[in-house]
Amino acid sequence: MAKTIVNRQESTIDINTLDNCINFQISYDKELDTLYLSDQPVQPATSIDWDGELWFRVIPENGKITAIEIEDYELVFLKKHPELDPPWRQVKKKITNNKVDASVSTFGSILLSFLKSWAI
Repeated sequence: MAKTIVNRQESTIDINTLDNCINFQISYDKELDTLYLSDQPVQPATSIDWDGELWFRVIPENGKITAIEIEDYELVFLKKHPELDPPWRQVKKKITNNKVDASVSTFGSILLSFLKSWAI
């Protein structure tokens, strides 16, 4: 998926819509080492780089977050944020195999709480 790179501007991302991401599908691409959280169906959006660690996909007209991509998830992101590693280890195999259960939802909640506190 091609990305439009936009400089980080708080006014272009409605961080309050991060709460809506709790119902997003979580997937992980091992080859790209990228963790994805995305709304279904996928919507046209603009990617905004957030401090070089993650991308928010937002609807340009209102800043609503429609997806989150964390590149270099295991290689870089988890090493910078080791508190996320234990819950990740518990669900990695399920996410990689597209098996969603309560533990995946719990991991999503933990990750979103972390992102919200980190992004604000």
